[in-house]
Amino acid sequence: MHAERDGNIAQLPHHKHRKEIQRRNSVGSGSSESKSSDYHGSHRGRSNAIRNMGIPNGSRKGKVMIGQNNVRSASSESRTSKDHGSHIGANSTLIRDDMQQIPRLHIAPGMFNGSQNVVISGGSFANVIPVYDRRGLKLLTKHVAHTAFHNSAQRIDPPRCHPKTRKEVLDIMFEWIMRSEHRGEWIMWLNGAAGAGKSAIMQSLAERCLAYESLIVVASFFFFRSDSTRNSIGPLVATLAYQLIQAIPEVSDDIQHVVGENPLIFNQAIETQLQQLIVQPYLRLPAHLRLPFVVFIDGLDECVDHIEQATLIKVFANISRTHDACIVFLIASRREPQIETAFGKKRVTGILQTISLDQLSVTQTTSDIWSFVTAKFNDIKKTHLRKHYLPADWPQESSIETIVNKSSGQFIYAFSCHEFYLDTTHTAIDSVINYREYPNP
Repeated sequence: MHAERDGNIAQLPHHKHRKEIQRRNSVGSGSSESKSSDYHGSHRGRSNAIRNMGIPNGSRKGKVMIGQNNVRSASSESRTSKDHGSHIGANSTLIRDDMQQIPRLHIAPGMFNGSQNVVISGGSFANVIPVYDRRGLKLLTKHVAHTAFHNSAQRIDPPRCHPKTRKEVLDIMFEWIMRSEHRGEWIMWLNGAAGAGKSAIMQSLAERCLAYESLIVVASFFFFRSDSTRNSIGPLVATLAYQLIQAIPEVSDDIQHVVGENPLIFNQAIETQLQQLIVQPYLRLPAHLRLPFVVFIDGLDECVDHIEQATLIKVFANISRTHDACIVFLIASRREPQIETAFGKKRVTGILQTISLDQLSVTQTTSDIWSFVTAKFNDIKKTHLRKHYLPADWPQESSIETIVNKSSGQFIYAFSCHEFYLDTTHTAIDSVINYREYPNP
């Protein structure tokens, strides 16, 4: 019967032959045609979904891995069956069941807004976090001398200029710092004898500059011989870099990256540290963030190593001559031979401005000390525990004049007298002026 039927079909014309095959397949397979239609429609939709996720359609390997889920492809190797309708129905169910296990791809709203020709391949994503950044900041802070800040908690009640004193010097220095055009000097050296008031001037000027933090960046390092954390140049650059980060957070990543890539940078030369942690990160900032940057170095003579003192001056001069970075250096110290020699080098003198407190007008200095003494004694009359026992005309003008004359232009003497009076009675002024031993109360 089958042979005869096949023979009859073979004798039909070609187009009729094809129609007969289609008719008989339809009769023989029953609902296979509808299942086939369902399968192909579903399969095309699934194929598009798989293709959009980067899974090759019709994989010959028979298995595609996405995360932990396996998807079997409807390939010729997946299953074989003599019953074509049964084969299609089984695979359709298989694909439908397995596709439900494929993890959905969640994309954050706006993640690819405006993007074109985006291709997502595979289902594994890695978020790379530069660990050296955190390590860099941690390493940087380990080398910071926090006691050297101008506003350090360890510097309890640091000396400051009285509002009525040193106004001329402070104005000259502040104008020099804020100068934005035609700058010829990038280093200023404030010098004077011990007790002349250098630290008070530096403290007052630093605080004054901070009031203009939108126009200027301030970093400071106050040396102190008796404090091992700030009596050498070892922690200097790390301390300045930390303050730069606090003032301009945009420079943080750059500095932390340098430290993370080179953890031993703090063991390298001071000039290398300054170039890589201060100058270069500062120069890489956008122009609108590169504000004038002033570095306060107070008490350079308190650095215990004389070679380090001279080295620091030389390095500051090199930076000022080779980079137009708008970084100015303000250094205060005594007029010691090794420091004076370093500032006298030809490479330094061309970019140096000097203010010597010892050479200021005697009249101006005397007037400042007089104002200081008068103001401090008025404070004592208002706040002293035994203020009610003080005469209304205390102290006598002649007593103030004597203190001013004995100060010899140095605020330290007048300041010491004030500190002494805070803890004694009004008769102590006579012992100070007349060199008498102060009697017991």
